[in-house]
Amino acid sequence: MRWILSLIFFSFSAAVLAQDYDKVAEQAAECRQDLTEIGLLGGDKKWKLPPWECQNPVPRTLTEAVQADLDFHGGDHPGYHTGQGGVVCTPLTAVGMACNYGLRGVLTSFVAVYGQTLFPSQYGDWPNDGYHGTAQQNEELARALRRNAPLLADGELTAEEVANNWR
Repeated sequence: MRWILSLIFFSFSAAVLAQDYDKVAEQAAECRQDLTEIGLLGGDKKWKLPPWECQNPVPRTLTEAVQADLDFHGGDHPGYHTGQGGVVCTPLTAVGMACNYGLRGVLTSFVAVYGQTLFPSQYGDWPNDGYHGTAQQNEELARALRRNAPLLADGELTAEEVANNWR
């Protein structure tokens, strides 16, 4: 399901300009429009609010993105109660983050939205998270978290930090 949302969100552009929040907001508006047109969003439709990547305004911090994702999926979503172990948990907990599949998906999407794609999609050339929780992806995510731990040391990750300092 996450890759479908990423596909919709990123299908309008070959690249997200990392430092251009206006472009991110424009793509989010297009995403909302597409979701409305295909009947998923609005009124009595399936979704009462859009996924975090499509919201207005688009979250500019990881904390805001995680909260928006929780609001979208609901706190009882299995993704927030699974994936508690593995190689990626040590670097996540070291920077004060929970270790679950839902957070990892939001984190990788957040980094991609702001220009730093960790896992290019298998479904096209646009940037998206392409995160499926494989062992190989978790190892790469763990390495990225260790490299970027200083950005997360204050318990937050901002769009500006991703665009300007993520490596």
